[in-house]
Amino acid sequence: MLASVIVPTHNRREAVERCLLSLFAQDLPASEFEILIVDDGSTDGTAKRLADVAEEAGRSVRVIAQEHKGPAAARNAGAREARGEVLAFLDSDTIAHPAWLREGMAPLAEAEVAGVEGRTVMPAGEGGGPFARRIQNPFGRRFLGCNLIFRKEEFERAGRFDEKFGLIPFREDTDLAHRVLERGGRIAFAPASLITHPPGRGTWRTPLLQAWRYRNDPLLFRKDWKNYLLRVDVHQIGLISIWKPRIVLYLVYLFALPMLVVTGGPWAAGATAAALMGILLIHLHKFAPKETQPHEIILLFPVCALVPFVFLAAVLTGAVSGPSTR
Repeated sequence: MLASVIVPTHNRREAVERCLLSLFAQDLPASEFEILIVDDGSTDGTAKRLADVAEEAGRSVRVIAQEHKGPAAARNAGAREARGEVLAFLDSDTIAHPAWLREGMAPLAEAEVAGVEGRTVMPAGEGGGPFARRIQNPFGRRFLGCNLIFRKEEFERAGRFDEKFGLIPFREDTDLAHRVLERGGRIAFAPASLITHPPGRGTWRTPLLQAWRYRNDPLLFRKDWKNYLLRVDVHQIGLISIWKPRIVLYLVYLFALPMLVVTGGPWAAGATAAALMGILLIHLHKFAPKETQPHEIILLFPVCALVPFVFLAAVLTGAVSGPSTR
């Protein structure tokens, strides 16, 4: 089967170059896959640099240019131009390990497998500091678009990525995966289909921007509320499903803090403090102290106190006006 590797990018010239070089290093013959980079309205010279890199390597790369429309539209643009029977989606700030594509296509040998999610990890020893944007999928069932493979026919039958999710890169991949699953297709997890997703340094604004992504949640909820409640931001422990601790802590904080202001009760004070401490620990989780500056630790306290309110504002905005499309 010919595979089409589709990489959407927007103003990530250096990152997409690293990604492209990792695709050149795949352990499959170049004749067995094609590479399509979708330039989603970049203004940093991405297309020119990619052409130079491909020429230097003696490899063929198709660059598709479009106006800035967001990741769903960019991936769909690549899929329309793809010649392969398999569509393999990567994010432009990832690095594919040499066996990524071969191992990711292996489960498709079983007819009932409609798609495959690979394993996504951070580079060893890199935490990026307390404001880093960390993306990981070590055990599967997160359906991250940064490392997701579909049979093209199943992708088309499911209706492609929903472009109504707009410019924010969030939930459009989950939505597509749910539609594939609802059609009876199976999405396998291939741990050997490995990519590295560097965390990026981030600033104090990064956690707030990450919380703002939840503007896309009301759309996902309206489209499929049952799967939203059963699969989104849920941890499975045996037969028990629980919300991820981050969401629980946000809700506790948003309830307890107003109660503390109104009543001044000790229980409200304890719940507020416990929730805030939990949010702090989440942001401190797995970062390397040597990468962190003292002023970042100081800034972390007010930022973590604001994040739940940005989360709430994002959800309410999404419920009223929908995702951002410009």
